[in-house]
Amino acid sequence: MVNSSIKFIVNELTMVIVSSLSKVSAWYTKWRTRIMVFLIIIGALFAILKPQSFADLWLTRDQQGMLLFNMGYYQQASNHFSLVRWQAFSLYGAEEFDQSAILYDQFEDEIDQIARANALAHARRYVAAKNIYQQVLQTVPNNKQAKHNLALVQGIIDEVNRIAESQQGEAGDSPQELGDDPQTGDGAKKKEMVLKVAEHYDASQLLLDPKLNEMWLRQVQKDPARFLANKFQMQTAPTSLNSRPLTTNEESQ
Repeated sequence: MVNSSIKFIVNELTMVIVSSLSKVSAWYTKWRTRIMVFLIIIGALFAILKPQSFADLWLTRDQQGMLLFNMGYYQQASNHFSLVRWQAFSLYGAEEFDQSAILYDQFEDEIDQIARANALAHARRYVAAKNIYQQVLQTVPNNKQAKHNLALVQGIIDEVNRIAESQQGEAGDSPQELGDDPQTGDGAKKKEMVLKVAEHYDASQLLLDPKLNEMWLRQVQKDPARFLANKFQMQTAPTSLNSRPLTTNEESQ
């Protein structure tokens, strides 16, 4: 008798559960599309109002940095990376060369030091870059990239020295020729300022000061230094966060 009662109760509960599930299934089938649309709208609003929080749900900061880097948004990428080398490389890509050099200075191996020298060279701090290339070659004499870029930097230094000596000589021997184009107003003042620079700064000071260096280079009608600067062997970005930015010399080995 007791067993019959238990079976009856179990059967009744089973029927109730099945009936409830059927109703839920029918309701879900009817409203499924509307529910999905609602969830999509909520997700889109969240992504628009708080894009960083939305991105943080799916990607780490370094993964976001890699995504931005591969899209060419180097400045934004540098703000997302927690890996210092990737911060430095992103700043390099964003042409924030001084900041990139500061970050690379934290590392002592020749690869990072070459990257630091490259950044300094692009920041027109050629003497500092030259010294680093020479230090690398003292440790690794056969480093092709250091040799290549040292030769370019030395060419720029020699050219600036030649310009300095030439214009200092012209300033001392005879009045400075202003060229074919009229030099009045601001133009004449700028030319006069350059001549004054020649009187107070030697070539080594010009090379160490990016602003003075740039002023001198702008006086050359055909500037080989600018051409040489564009020929620096650049770093090549890896495709994942598991490896650090490599140099051209590393890839060729």
